[in-house]
Amino acid sequence: MASYDLLVKGGALVDTTNVVHADLCIADGKIQAVVRDAAPELAAAVVDASGCYVLPGIFDAHVHPIYADSMETLSVSAAHGGITTLIHFIGSGNFTAWGARPEWSLADSIEHFRGEGERTSYLDFAFHAAIAQADDHLKTIPAGVALGVTSFKMFLAYKSRGMMLSDEQMLVAARSTTWSRSSSPPGRPARNTTCRADRTLSRKRRPSGRPPSHGWLAVRCTSST
Repeated sequence: MASYDLLVKGGALVDTTNVVHADLCIADGKIQAVVRDAAPELAAAVVDASGCYVLPGIFDAHVHPIYADSMETLSVSAAHGGITTLIHFIGSGNFTAWGARPEWSLADSIEHFRGEGERTSYLDFAFHAAIAQADDHLKTIPAGVALGVTSFKMFLAYKSRGMMLSDEQMLVAARSTTWSRSSSPPGRPARNTTCRADRTLSRKRRPSGRPPSHGWLAVRCTSST
């Protein structure tokens, strides 16, 4: 009986520091051993990788599953380039150019594309979300987090397209996330009136002994002058 499900044999294995000629022994979907000159009979199936580089799976951290693509066709194209995990950039119905319907919330978009991906994608995938001017930020971000989204993009441009957030909106959005409790370096100055005022109010409201939170993050989030 074969010891492994698959043997990738004869390739040049690439890791973080080296390129070595060796064989990969795989069972239960995981690499079990890296050896030289493994006997083909050790595995139920053998892939001849002679003359090829064998690379770890590649993450593409920002793709759009629309335009000329779908979750299925994009994953096929990505797989031909050696990518094994895609992070799709999506938004609510305020981003109709990205495939969302006008009436959709961010949660609706996530559920739609997740369902499509689970049915048709050939690769693993996750989501990164955009925040629009017209989104209800106190509801949008927590709903996205509840559905597994761990990062959100806020725009400092594209005002005419409804994408640019004001300072006030960015502060509201920051307060609705768990990472808004992260502190920025002490003493870093606020660069505009909105953030400076918010920082002052936040520091007045904060009980003695608690670490800085919202106001400090607000300073960190903006680069306007």
